[in-house]
Amino acid sequence: MIWSVKHVILCTAVLLFSLETCKSELQLPSLMLYSPGELEYTDVLVRRVNDNLTLVCELKGASVPRIFVWNYVSNGSDIVRPFLVEPSGPTPTSRLQRQNLQLTDSGHYMCSSPPFSITKYILGEDESSAFCPEAPCQRNNRLNCSSGRCIAEASCCRQTDVQVLCRQPSCCEEHPRYSRFEAGDVEVEFPPLTDRHSPDDYGFIQSTIYTRARLSS
Repeated sequence: MIWSVKHVILCTAVLLFSLETCKSELQLPSLMLYSPGELEYTDVLVRRVNDNLTLVCELKGASVPRIFVWNYVSNGSDIVRPFLVEPSGPTPTSRLQRQNLQLTDSGHYMCSSPPFSITKYILGEDESSAFCPEAPCQRNNRLNCSSGRCIAEASCCRQTDVQVLCRQPSCCEEHPRYSRFEAGDVEVEFPPLTDRHSPDDYGFIQSTIYTRARLSS
């Protein structure tokens, strides 16, 4: 009789422990915005002009199909090209595609599925003389390159400027005040870990990804 009571108590304790473990492992839904083939938690994407852009919006931790809404806010350009969103209607994931990226495609790409929202910031950079105004390198914020390019000064990193994404180390090396990297190196800076997907006062989940596009030669 005593053994039976001990056995019941032991089974009850194991059951309660299992239930508590399941509760602790239960993950709250979180909205993810990423590009296929790249790490989901990567906060920086690099694209070139004329590349294609694919973004996937997915609500992790929830299998019920939902309605996803995409919005795009340009960086002041009056030219807004259409983008393709698939599939339509309730779906577990939503995909945005934009072909042949141009400088005017720079801006904020936002995906929301209430009460969640997430934003990706894509910044285009003009490097080719064909995209520069008349005498662009006469301006204080432009740099001349031996290749004939005229790049924005912001394309180079100062040693104390850790927020800039370096995309032209070879050209930057020609200017002593920006000389820092070996040819071909690219420095990528990530926002603080505490800022990633942190809920704000309104229950939204925010994630900012900085992307700098580069023109081909």
